[in-house]
Order: sequence, then structure tokens, then C-alpha cells
Amino acid sequence: MFHDLESPITLYVHIGTGKTGSTTIQSSLLENDSILQQEGVKYLGLMLDKGHSHQFDWQVPGGFSLFMQLEQQEKNNQLVKVLTDECRYWSEHGCNKLVWSHEAIFNAPDAFSPALQALEQLGVKVVPIVYIRNHISWAFSAYKQWGIKHKTYDGQIMTFEEWCNSKSLSFMPYLLPWAERMGGTLKVRNFDKCPSLMDDFNSILELSTKLPESRKNTTPSDSVLSLWASFNNQFDEQVGPGAFYQTLGRLGITEHSNIKGVDYKSCLANEDNVNQLAEMYAHDLEAINYFMDLQGQPLLEHTTKVPTSDLKVEDSMAVMLTMIVALENQVAALRKHIEHLEQRDKK
Repeated sequence: MFHDLESPITLYVHIGTGKTGSTTIQSSLLENDSILQQEGVKYLGLMLDKGHSHQFDWQVPGGFSLFMQLEQQEKNNQLVKVLTDECRYWSEHGCNKLVWSHEAIFNAPDAFSPALQALEQLGVKVVPIVYIRNHISWAFSAYKQWGIKHKTYDGQIMTFEEWCNSKSLSFMPYLLPWAERMGGTLKVRNFDKCPSLMDDFNSILELSTKLPESRKNTTPSDSVLSLWASFNNQFDEQVGPGAFYQTLGRLGITEHSNIKGVDYKSCLANEDNVNQLAEMYAHDLEAINYFMDLQGQPLLEHTTKVPTSDLKVEDSMAVMLTMIVALENQVAALRKHIEHLEQRDKK
């Protein structure tokens, strides 16, 4: 279908991993869409939602779970249809490079690789791109995201050690299938050795224009995270990150409230945790480095530095007071508005 085109089509699929600046890449691509199109590059979004047509319900930014609910054959059929339509349309409109980015694709090679292989058979060059960081640094960042901010488990807040022991942090069970199926074009990048993530990504796309780095999803301060941990610790069930914001203004906390405190610092990683993770994932790291070395990338190294927290009780108190003052100002404004409405009704 696409073999005889004068300008061959390349589909770059940024597949992850999570906690390696994926949101930065996606935001930069989206914000600079017009610049990219001038260079013959079209960003297709998270779930192919920024293309020229929307054919299926899952073609929305949050449609990953909808897509994953489909039967495998239906996944293949729908994905191949959308991608071939996008390739045909954009090649006719001056874009011979397409970019798709979703960090969750890495963990689902069986769901996505068959369609990408089918696209290769049709004459499209498919280039999967994956950024990987060392297991320990990844765990530090991931724990704050999915252990504290988004409590993805039942029960009280887990410590760093408990959270790490509750799951596998290995990348190879996912990297190996990608390498076996798309090894000829798969690009494995060492996130730890990227001075500038966007510069590295730009080099893969061979852009002449340097896209600015749009920093997103920065980690909250320790004082805010400690409050977040305490808030989520009140719930036995899983808690999404939005609950902390949505509920805070409605919480009626009194002297009779039974608040379950959490020692935030004791939850964080310590030297023993770091050494244990380094030992547990040494073989996984060695296997990943085979691909790094094969592609001339610097080798991954497990960090030995344990992050410290300079959290003080005063910092948490200051945040609480700031929120109380802000809420009080909102209440005062509402009261004034209600008084104004009541006076108007009396006239």
C-alpha cells in the first residue's frame, strides 16, 4: 500500500516508559504542532486523538483503558485501520513523519505490536522509542506518584519498601518482546544520560527546529506530599490524585475527628532499600545494557544516592495555614455574594 510512495512514511511510536518525561515530550509535541507540520511531521496524540479523523470511542486522550477492553483481533483491526488512514491522509498533506506517544504502550506489547508489525508489511517504517532509567531512580519517582499521590492499592499508605515489594520493577519482561518483534528499528534510550530529553527526542526525529522543553508533572514539595499521604491514608480503598484537591475544601475536620497520621519520612527510601533493589534487579539491568551497548548508548547504572527529605513540621503547618486562609477568603466572598442576593430580593 505504501511501498511505492516517493517519500516513504515513518511512524515514530514513543512507547514509554513511565516516569521518564513522557508528559514533557507529549506537551512539547502538542504545543509545537504547527512548527512540526512545517517540517513534515504530524503528532497524532496519546490515543491517535490528534489526527484527521475520529473513528472509534477510544480515540480520546484518556481512551487507553477503552482500547484495552477490546478483543485482540478487534484491537488489531481498529488500530491498523486508524493508522493506515492517518498515514494515507498525512502523506497526501505533506507530512511523511508521524509521531504517536503513550507511555503505557510499553507495558502492553501483545496489544500493540501486532498492528505495528502489520503496518510494516504495508510499507510503513515503524520506529518504537523507549526511554529507560535505572530501577532505583525510577522507584523513587514512581513511589511518590503511585504510592502516595495516586494510591493504587487498598489499605493504608505503604512505605517505599512495602510498595516496591508489592510489585515487580523489571523492564525486561516488556522490553524483550518489543526487541524480538520490532528489534530492527527499536530505539532504546538511556534516560539517565540525557542532558536534555527533548534534544534527544528531536535528534531521533531529525528535526532542524529545536523544540523547547515543556516541563510538566513536576513532583510536589515534601510538605505537600506529606499532607497528600496523610489525606490518602484516611481511606482504605484506592484513591485517585484528584480526590486530594476535590475534597479538601469540603472536609469538616474538628477536634473530634479521628485523624490517622503517617510518618512521611519513614515511608521514604533508605540505604537498605537501595541496596536490596540494586541486587534484585542487577540481572535485569545487565540485560537492558545489552541493548544500550548494541545501539551505542551509555550503559544504565543503578544510583547509590538515597534521596533525603528536609521536611519540617513548620512547612506542613505553613501549607495548612495557607489553605485555611484561602478557604476563609472564599467563604467570605460567598457570604458577601449571598448577602447581596438577599438584599436584592428584598427590593
